[in-house]
Amino acid sequence: MGTERATLLVTGGTVVTMDADRRVIPDGAVAIAGERILAVGPTRPPHPWRYLDWREGRAEEKLVPFEQQFDTMAELITRWHGGAEGRIRLATVMPVHRGETDDPDTIAEIARQARLVRELGRRHGCLFHQDGHCSGSIAEAEARFDLCGPDAFFSHCTDLTDADIDTLVRTGTSVVHNPTAIAQVRGHCPVPRLIEAGVTVMIGSDGTAPDRGTDMFRHMVMCARIHQRAARDERLMPPGKLLEMITIDAARGLGLEAELGSLEPGKRADVITVDLATPHAWPPNMPIHRLVWFAQGSDVRDVVVDGRVLMRGRVVPHLDQAAILAEAAAETEAMLARSGLAHLIAGDPGWGRVRL
Repeated sequence: MGTERATLLVTGGTVVTMDADRRVIPDGAVAIAGERILAVGPTRPPHPWRYLDWREGRAEEKLVPFEQQFDTMAELITRWHGGAEGRIRLATVMPVHRGETDDPDTIAEIARQARLVRELGRRHGCLFHQDGHCSGSIAEAEARFDLCGPDAFFSHCTDLTDADIDTLVRTGTSVVHNPTAIAQVRGHCPVPRLIEAGVTVMIGSDGTAPDRGTDMFRHMVMCARIHQRAARDERLMPPGKLLEMITIDAARGLGLEAELGSLEPGKRADVITVDLATPHAWPPNMPIHRLVWFAQGSDVRDVVVDGRVLMRGRVVPHLDQAAILAEAAAETEAMLARSGLAHLIAGDPGWGRVRL
C-alpha cells in the first residue's frame, strides 16, 4: 500500500495495518468486529523492503528488513492470539514460492524464513496460511520448505499436479477455494476431486476487490456453477455440501471443528439468522435449496458471535457505520493522493465491448 503501515501481509477477512517503527497495535479493532482468524506474516524476499513513511504530509523512505517484520509478527501473536476469551486466533502466513528462481541463496533464505515463521506459529499454537498456490507449488512447499501439515490451509490451489494433490492428502493440509477470484479465471481448482480424495475444502471470497465481494451466498452459487460446467454435470456440488463448505468444513479446515461450524451443545454460539420470507426466496419449501440458491448477504438479520449479539435486525449497535464509512472514504482519498494512483478509480466499464 506504499506506506510503513504495509509492513505485514495480513489476511483472513480483516486487514490490520501495522507500523514498522512504532509497532502501534490496535488491540480493540478485531474484538469489536467479530473476527475469528487473522493471518500475519512477512513480505516476499529479498529484503529489506522499501516503504514510504507518510507523516504530516511528508514522505520519508524506510527500509524494513525481515527481522523487523518478524518481531512485529511475534508481538502481534503474543498480544492477540487467544485473546477475547479465546475467540481471537492468529495464523502465520508466507508468500508462495512458485519456482520463480532456483538461485541457491534465495532458496536458502526462503527456507530460513519458513523455518522461523513455522516455529513461531507452532510455539504459540497458530495455524499457517499461504495464498496463491498453483501448478506444482504445493509439492514444492512441502519438499523444499516443510510448510504443509494439518495446521496449514492454502488458498486458490489451481491447476494442481498429481503430486500437489497427493501432498495435500498425505499431509492433511486444507484448501480454501475462492470461486469468484481472478485465480479461478486463470486456472481451475479441482474441488470435487479434492473432496473425494479426502481433502477438506472451504469456500472463501478472496475479497474485497474491485471485482469481488464478501457475500458467501454468492460464492456458494458460483462454486456450484463453476464445477458443474467444468464437468458438464449438474449433479455436482449439491446445496447441502455447499452449505457445509462455509460452516462445518470451514471449521474443520481451521482446526476449530470442536468449537464451531454446527449448532451443538458445548460449541461456541456463532449464529446468524437469515430472512427467507422475501420475494426472491419464496415459496416456503425446500429451505436448504432456498438458503443456498436464492438468499444473499443482505438477508442476514442477526449475527451472534460466541453468544454476543453483534447485529440485531441489521443494526450493529456498538459500531457507528456512518462514521466508519466516512473515515474509510477519507483514508482512501488520502492514500490515492499520496500514491499518485487516483487515475485507477476512473474505472473503464467497457461499454459496447466484450473485452477491456
